[in-house]
Amino acid sequence: DVVAHELLARSDFAAQYSDYLELADDARMRIIKRAHALNASVVEIHSHPTSWPAEFSLSDRAGLRETVPHVRWRLKERPYLAVVVARSSYDALVWAVEGGGPDELVVEVDGECLQPTGRSVRSWHGHQ
Repeated sequence: DVVAHELLARSDFAAQYSDYLELADDARMRIIKRAHALNASVVEIHSHPTSWPAEFSLSDRAGLRETVPHVRWRLKERPYLAVVVARSSYDALVWAVEGGGPDELVVEVDGECLQPTGRSVRSWHGHQ
């Protein structure tokens, strides 16, 4: 269930390029504090506006490897979810097991399960 959402502004980013995004420290702290106050998990969503099937990029994965352990530690090991949306598909990962890597996340909307491409979890775990 979604308990709150926040659209980020340009000022929330330390870097914002077509192939790389980095949150500013104050934005990262604000998001973590809000999730903590709401007893919620963080879900990050961004887009790759291409016709290719959705998949987290190498840059995305590097950022997730750095960010997820810290956020989960700060939020008492609550799950962390990441979603990438392309023009005609999406892919999603969830970190829900302590110390574990990501698993595929299937999104349900109005009772309908929307299947992710599954490309990211396969490449994360070394399976093509």
